Amino acid sequence: MRQQQKVIVVGAGHNGLIAACYLARAGREVLVLEQSPEPGGGSRTEERLPGYHFETHAVALRADGRRVRFYRSIEATVASIAENDREEAGAYAAFMQVAIPMVQALLPSIRGEAGVAPFSRRFVALVRALRHRPVDMMRDLLGPYDALLTRWLRSDLTRGPVSAFAAHANVGPNVPGGALFAFWQAAYHLFGQWHAKGGSSALIAALVRRLTSYGGQVRCAAPVSRIDAAGGKVRAVILEDGEVIETGAVITAIDPKIALLELLDPPRRESRG
Repeated sequence: MRQQQKVIVVGAGHNGLIAACYLARAGREVLVLEQSPEPGGGSRTEERLPGYHFETHAVALRADGRRVRFYRSIEATVASIAENDREEAGAYAAFMQVAIPMVQALLPSIRGEAGVAPFSRRFVALVRALRHRPVDMMRDLLGPYDALLTRWLRSDLTRGPVSAFAAHANVGPNVPGGALFAFWQAAYHLFGQWHAKGGSSALIAALVRRLTSYGGQVRCAAPVSRIDAAGGKVRAVILEDGEVIETGAVITAIDPKIALLELLDPPRRESRG
């Protein structure tokens, strides 16, 4: 069975659905393929106990029963950490004292702001961030986040959750320059985090509705076996059941290693120079 589609998106998590919505809104014919029985990926809310819904990919408890609550308020977060370890609470507070001005220094550039006022704010924040140990701070900023958190935090009680937040950038803990994503922990205290009412699955449902309104489609329980890219040009997506869907454009919203090394045919090989 063969079908013709303009753009295929592999993965119906929120990233894949958002990309699909933009394409469909621009007038492209879009099909999203998801291997699971329902869309959502890591943004999934499930009723695991009658009447209680859980974010199944966003909640972690320590094996020893300890837990730390992260609030928008730094003080409330430090107090939660102190319930388990007072010294660790002090270490987290000290880390935020350098992380907050670091994020404030970077924000104008991230927002694309230009002019004298943004530059002045950025300069003042940068001076605050570097005022105590400029050499050490530059090392912290340019290094990997594993080394950064090991220097600043005492144990996995806080290093684990902060590393988990940093890993959302798809940057490994030992990648040079990745420390920025651990410093970004301060942004959650500065601006908070937004959550869909009813859980993250409410966001997924809204994206699917929006995509459908633009004429796009989502097919679940449709695992991809390979992406035919013979001759360096995408030609088709082949499902595990043998179905071939011809296309000239594919977006993968999944683990890039799986996409490039396992699904792509021929696979993308790491170049060595």
